[in-house]
Amino acid sequence: MNNLKSRVFTRWNAICLVSLHSGCFYWQGLDAVEENVAPVIRDSYPKEGEELVLSNLNTNVFVSVYEENDLTSIIFHWSLGGQFLGGGTPFPVTNDSVTGSSIILTPDPAYDGQVLTMQVYDGYGASDSISWDVVV
Repeated sequence: MNNLKSRVFTRWNAICLVSLHSGCFYWQGLDAVEENVAPVIRDSYPKEGEELVLSNLNTNVFVSVYEENDLTSIIFHWSLGGQFLGGGTPFPVTNDSVTGSSIILTPDPAYDGQVLTMQVYDGYGASDSISWDVVV
């Protein structure tokens, strides 16, 4: 049996080398690859384009995100004035495709004029982001 395999391989190799100068390719069945869809910010407080006014003792800022592919791979990054604040507090998943994150900010005068940014990433590196100008 090994001798038969050896002869078949030798014939295939010889035909391959003679007929295809650039090499041989073995085509197995192809698997369908799904296209990754980036996460989408669906809702936020404050709304996109509004200022974040910090006048209360604690201000809760949140985003909700729709992720078509895999909610378990979602990563949230909150930053203020370029300083990383962490991933925030995750929301419980309300259905198969929506999750969220929130942070609480206090009215610190050092925050005035800064930009609060939230970036959300999926496991494939696709992302969405939102930013607010902070007013104290």
